[in-house]
Amino acid sequence: MSDELAVQRTGPREGIPERRVAFVTGAGRGVGKETSARSNLSRSHPRLYALCGVVAPIFFVLMVIVEGFLVPGYSHMSQQVSDLGAYALYGSYALLQNLNFCVFGILVAAFAIGLRHELPASRAITTSLGLCGILFFLLGFFPDEPIPWPAAAHYLIAQASGLSIFLSEFLAWRRLRHPVADEGIGWTRYGRFSLVSLVLALVSFITYATFGQRGSPIAGLLQRVMGAFILLWIEVMSLRLLRLSKA
Repeated sequence: MSDELAVQRTGPREGIPERRVAFVTGAGRGVGKETSARSNLSRSHPRLYALCGVVAPIFFVLMVIVEGFLVPGYSHMSQQVSDLGAYALYGSYALLQNLNFCVFGILVAAFAIGLRHELPASRAITTSLGLCGILFFLLGFFPDEPIPWPAAAHYLIAQASGLSIFLSEFLAWRRLRHPVADEGIGWTRYGRFSLVSLVLALVSFITYATFGQRGSPIAGLLQRVMGAFILLWIEVMSLRLLRLSKA
C-alpha cells in the first residue's frame, strides 16, 4: 500500500514512470535484505568458531573415557592417553584415539581463528593457540607405538603442543590483564584466569614429569590432572567467545 502511494505521488510530480519508481523501491528492499543476510552471516561465523572451542574439550574427554571402557585391560590410573593410540597394543581400537587427536586439533585451530576475529590485537595468542591445534592434529598421524621412530615423533610433537598451549596462556595473561587491552568487552578477568590456569598447569606438569613416568601406578592420573587445567582454559575462553557472539 505504501509503495503504491509512493508511486502515485511521485509519478505525476516528477515525471518518472510508475514502473520505474516501483523498480527502485523493490531494489531498495533487496539491498536491505542482502545487507541483513550478510550481517547474520558475519555474526554466525564467530558463533561457529566459539562452538568449536566449546565442543573440543568435551569431545576429547568423552572419547578417552569411552575408549578406556572399550579397550581391554586399559587403565586410566596408570596409563597415558597416548597409549590408546598404539596400534601395536590395541589394534583397530587405536584408530579412535588417533582420530580423536585429529578432531581435537581441528576444533582448537578453528577456535583460535574465532578468537583472532574477536581480539585482533592479540595475534600472538591466537597464533600460538592455532599452532597447538595443528600439532594435535599431527599427533594422530604419529601414534605412540612401542618402537623408536613413531614414538619419538609423537613425543616431540606432544611436547611442542604443550609448550604452545602454555605460551598461549602466558600471552593471554600478558595481553588481557591491562585495561587498554580490554577492548570494552570485559576480557581483563580472563587474563587473570589465564595466569591462574597457567600456574596450575605448570605445577601439575612438573609433578607429572617427576612422578608420572611410564610404569608409575599414577602416571595416567597425573597426566589427566595436567590436561584438565589446559582443557578447562580452552573451555572457559570459548564460552566467553560464544557469549559475545550471541550479543
